Amino acid sequence: MSTELVILLDRSASMCGREASCAREMEQILEQQKKRPGPCWVTTLLVDTECRVLHDRLPIETVRVPERLLCAAGGASSLRDALSKGIGHIERIHRYLRKEDIPERVSFQILSDGIDNTSRTDKAALDRRMAEKREIGWEFRMLCPEWEKTDDLEETAVPDWDMLDGEGLNRRIEQTLREIRGGE
Repeated sequence: MSTELVILLDRSASMCGREASCAREMEQILEQQKKRPGPCWVTTLLVDTECRVLHDRLPIETVRVPERLLCAAGGASSLRDALSKGIGHIERIHRYLRKEDIPERVSFQILSDGIDNTSRTDKAALDRRMAEKREIGWEFRMLCPEWEKTDDLEETAVPDWDMLDGEGLNRRIEQTLREIRGGE
């Protein structure tokens, strides 16, 4: 089964201290995918206040995890914007491929703490878009890498920040699917 693998890698300041963990998670994602049958194309997006493309639809055999995943000092996170950009990028690519060349599986792996404090993408619109994609088999998986050190870290609650986590993301997508279907 051919796969389109999109990795969103959060480099914002809130991810500082998790760089090695992110690199290990990304390595695990790639290793697990290499064990699956069929070809795989990898797109990696680096996310902070902007979204940059690190790998653009490269064969998985050629993708290397960056040795140093540097966080953007003081950088904010535009996670929803990056996710929307990633979905649009893959949609555009698939639009121009022959039907038989479109991968059977599309998987978004999001490596982030879930904090989104600069996105302009509408939450509800993105939820609907993701729900529609999930309906046709696309996967969205949120992974939160562990902190590398805990000695000086404090738990802070910032109520005006948007938080995404794996369960919350899945609940929102499922709720949006129910709303699209008319409250089933």
